[in-house]
Amino acid sequence: MAAMPQDVTEDFYKIAMAVAVEESLAPAINPASPNDPKSIEEALGRPDGDKWKAAIEEELNSLRDHGVYVLVPRSSIPNSRKVMSSKWVLVSKQDELGIITRWKARLVTRGFKQVFSLDFTDTTSPTTRLESLWILLHLAAINDWDIHQLDIKTTYLYSILPEEEIQYMEQPKG
Repeated sequence: MAAMPQDVTEDFYKIAMAVAVEESLAPAINPASPNDPKSIEEALGRPDGDKWKAAIEEELNSLRDHGVYVLVPRSSIPNSRKVMSSKWVLVSKQDELGIITRWKARLVTRGFKQVFSLDFTDTTSPTTRLESLWILLHLAAINDWDIHQLDIKTTYLYSILPEEEIQYMEQPKG
């Protein structure tokens, strides 16, 4: 945890400590299940295979609906470009009793084959600094503001890559 400034109020300190405690509990609150399938074949062969299939279809529909990909013949890909393989990341979400409440499937590229300045030029992900969150929580506490949060589903699919950073990926299995 970052060092606390000397002139903070007691409320701010309590909020900062609550945030730090919440972060330290994160792995216990939603641990990755060691029983999650490691491949699409394993997922579809399990008793809950229909749930995994629905999660995979939801991901593919989302990618299609956001215009994330266009099928191109391999012959049209420049020789200087690498074609990345893909991988399914399959994760179950569980409640506090360990009962699976959600099956999530994400199709990811195996980007370790990318070459900087040829396949990409920037590697950023906009996030909020913890200190900024502390300030906002402090202001909310002293002004008795309500706090809300939201999750934008498939948020990374809303960005548009520059033409020169278009990526090539093998079609996923299935």
